[in-house]
Amino acid sequence: MPCRSRLLSKRTVPPSGAILDHATLHAARGGLYRDTGKRLIDLSIAALILPVLLPLMAAVALWLLAQGRKPFVARRYAGRQGRSFQVLDLNLPETGPADLRGGRNLSRLALAPRLWAVLCGQMSLIGPRPHPTVERPAQIAPVLDVLRPGLFPSDADGSVDAALIYARDLSLGLDLNLLLQALKQPAAARTTPECA
Repeated sequence: MPCRSRLLSKRTVPPSGAILDHATLHAARGGLYRDTGKRLIDLSIAALILPVLLPLMAAVALWLLAQGRKPFVARRYAGRQGRSFQVLDLNLPETGPADLRGGRNLSRLALAPRLWAVLCGQMSLIGPRPHPTVERPAQIAPVLDVLRPGLFPSDADGSVDAALIYARDLSLGLDLNLLLQALKQPAAARTTPECA
C-alpha cells in the first residue's frame, strides 16, 4: 500500500458507500486553511516552480516534435463547483519515455504543464484525483464543491472513500505530508492513468 494510502488509512473510514454531504464538508476542520491558506500555498509554489520548468518543458516539447510526436495532449476534467477545465500534458508514451531515444527521466516532467492549471485556480497541488468530466463518480461531487482536483492526488488508491476522508480531515499538516510523500515516489508511480 503506498505511503499516502497509509496516511489516510489511519483515519476513520466512512461506512462503505457513505456520501458526506456539503454541510459536513463545510463544517470540517481546516476551514481557514481550506478557504485561504491552501490557495496561497498553491500559488506560491506554482509561481516559484513554473518559471524554472518552462524552459525544460519547451525543450521536451521540441524533442517530442523531433521524434515525430505531438508535444501536448489536451484532457478535460471535472473541476470545482461543477465546472470542467482542460489541461495540457506532455505527450509522453504510456509505456514510459525510456522507449523513446534519449527519453530517460522525462516522465518527471509529465505533469509539469498542469502547474499552469494550479496557477489559474483550476487545480491544487494536493487534492482529490482528477476525473474526466464524463466519468466523475456521483459520490465525489460534494468534495469537488469545496476542493480543487489535485496535481498530486490525495486518494492514492483511487477510492472515493479516501477522497472523502481527505476532504473531511484537510489540514496543512496532512497536505505537507502528502506532498512530501508524492515527491519521494518514483515518477512512474505518480503518473497514473487517471492523472496522466
